[in-house]
Amino acid sequence: MKTINLENNIQILNILILAIIQGATEFFPVSSSAHLILFSKISGQTDQGLVIDTFLHLGSFFAVLAYFYNDIRLMLPQFRHTDSAKNSLLIKIILATIPILIVGFFVYDFVEEYFRDPKIIAWTTIIFAIPLFYFDKKRGTKNLLNNMPLSQSLIIGLTQTLALIPGVSRSGITMTASRSLGYSRSDSARFSILLSLPTILGASTLSLNKVIGSGDFQLGLEALISCILSFITSYLAIAFLMKWLKKATFTPFVIYRILFGIILLLWL
Repeated sequence: MKTINLENNIQILNILILAIIQGATEFFPVSSSAHLILFSKISGQTDQGLVIDTFLHLGSFFAVLAYFYNDIRLMLPQFRHTDSAKNSLLIKIILATIPILIVGFFVYDFVEEYFRDPKIIAWTTIIFAIPLFYFDKKRGTKNLLNNMPLSQSLIIGLTQTLALIPGVSRSGITMTASRSLGYSRSDSARFSILLSLPTILGASTLSLNKVIGSGDFQLGLEALISCILSFITSYLAIAFLMKWLKKATFTPFVIYRILFGIILLLWL
């Protein structure tokens, strides 16, 4: 009986750590893949299970909905009116999502087989920190997110396809693209985080269908805990990032990525 309780406590602790990793790395411009590899190395847990993974992501999804409720609420009326639909942030998010859906459909299995290597992830974590640093320092703020042309939302969407390579970081590459186009740090983060909504929802839906289809779906306490913890950590991470970027730069994240990548190279 004590062994069972110990195993349960360890599992809950693992879920707590995974929720913190999910909440922070999903929206910070760092690599979630790199952090999950390190966690797997330390804990010896290589797979948390598809149900837990899905509910961790759903927690992040609901956190974005909660934090950006006003933005999302304002998108829908714009979308319904023809004269303002082309300027709707929702249209830009949809357009920016299309490239990763198309590219991911064709290359996902190939990337998973040949690029999910710890050393590759460590190197991409380091390498893609450099353009973030460069464009954050060299580009001023000349554009407003509300005035973003559809062509620029497509450019950001095209760069998002690079995030299919583990270690690149979806948030990192989309924030880099936005900064290169002259958007403020906070607007770059805002668009990147809103852009995560269709990606997370699509991936979670596919995962749930897969689990339900296999007949192995059980909505247990662990799944609910993972969702709640992920929601809390994701919300706090978003709030911190948005507040930070109003007064500071991406430099600490760049330094962190480089140091973290070096640690992975030396350790793994």
